[in-house]
Amino acid sequence: MKKVRHKIFIEYIKDKFRSRKHVLKKRNKALHDIIKYAFENSKYYHDSFSKVGLTLENVDTFPLEKLPFTNKKLLLDNYDDFLTDKNLSFDKIVNHQDQIDPKYHIVRSSGSSQKVGYFVYTDKAWNKLIVGTMREFIKSVGIFKAIKMAFKKTRILYVAITKGQHGGSLLFTSCTDQLNFEIKLLDVNSPFQELIDTVKEFKPVYLAGYPTAICLLTKEIIKDPNISMKIKGIISCGEALPKTKRDYLRSVYHCPILNLYDASESLLIGSETGNSFYLFDDYNYVEVIDNQLYITNLYNYVQPLIRYKMSDYVKLIYDKKAKYTKCQIGTGREEDILWFTNQDGTKEYLHPLMFEDFCHQGLLDYQLVQDKADHFTLKYVTSKSADQKSITAFLDKEVKAILDEHKLSFISFSTEHVNKILPDSRTGKKRLTVGLQ
Repeated sequence: MKKVRHKIFIEYIKDKFRSRKHVLKKRNKALHDIIKYAFENSKYYHDSFSKVGLTLENVDTFPLEKLPFTNKKLLLDNYDDFLTDKNLSFDKIVNHQDQIDPKYHIVRSSGSSQKVGYFVYTDKAWNKLIVGTMREFIKSVGIFKAIKMAFKKTRILYVAITKGQHGGSLLFTSCTDQLNFEIKLLDVNSPFQELIDTVKEFKPVYLAGYPTAICLLTKEIIKDPNISMKIKGIISCGEALPKTKRDYLRSVYHCPILNLYDASESLLIGSETGNSFYLFDDYNYVEVIDNQLYITNLYNYVQPLIRYKMSDYVKLIYDKKAKYTKCQIGTGREEDILWFTNQDGTKEYLHPLMFEDFCHQGLLDYQLVQDKADHFTLKYVTSKSADQKSITAFLDKEVKAILDEHKLSFISFSTEHVNKILPDSRTGKKRLTVGLQ
């Protein structure tokens, strides 16, 4: 990855002096540019935009609200037609990545919706993501600390999904390569004692990754008098950071906390500053309709996403002094960590993300419900025409493989076919895991 360190600091300085008017002017131009490019180079957008009356002659004045919405299902059903580079295809991306030019960065989304998505970024788009993400990091820690980091080795521990092609770990590694960081990637699905031992040995100065994992580690760290760390900053990403977790981390570390809002569809959507969320209008054109968030990615030309429906609900907050769009936002689901106790009294946990990639024809939905200290039930929903025996065998095999891989064979489980998985009564969202009541 090419070094873009100079661009990071230049972008930080420029951003300090930008006005809301300037940001929106650039956003609107970028919006027209991406719509025009998609219309000319993507079969899907050319066909769908033509149906509502868009032409090359009126593209600069055509009302955005007349363009059709898109979503993950439409993307996956018309994958190759969305792409603007004919050298790429769904088959190549999934099965023949060794044939793809390394200038493309491929991010694999979670399968929590039972549909795994693949999102492609060019080097140019990836570098823009690096610059924007590091811009927010510098805002969090301060310009003078960031400059020092460029010349002094800084240990930073990233705890999340680190295997596969998850966007968080890929972008995080690219970002920290730009400064003089000593990086340790720690997979959240590692045995719990291994996580603790890594923290003891590595002695990080910054903690990054899923806030659930950071909080779990913190609770163990503060119990152990032999672990002495001075954490200077925390970067939360990949999961929602609820107020309870944020307040807990602040009470322990008394350090800046950068809370990034990201998704596979756009790896930089917004961040939390203080107690307010801001959506970056220089990266995405944001629409909120009935509190539902839609984005138009303004920098990804190889796989345009225009008026794309996200899974998050947002409430806009008017603030005439704000440079970027201010809002209240609930990102992602707050899942239960499932804790299990072995016969010898030791404890281990299952993280929900261990189970997010179950994809099988006819499998519509599933949920893990812990009902004993060493047992859980995997409830699942199928289509009417699904092969029940095949799906049951698939789930049994996948779950056993996960438990064996993480040395959790003392945990037993059963599968149960159900007609429907109901949303949580408090949040209105379905939970992937439900802890022991």
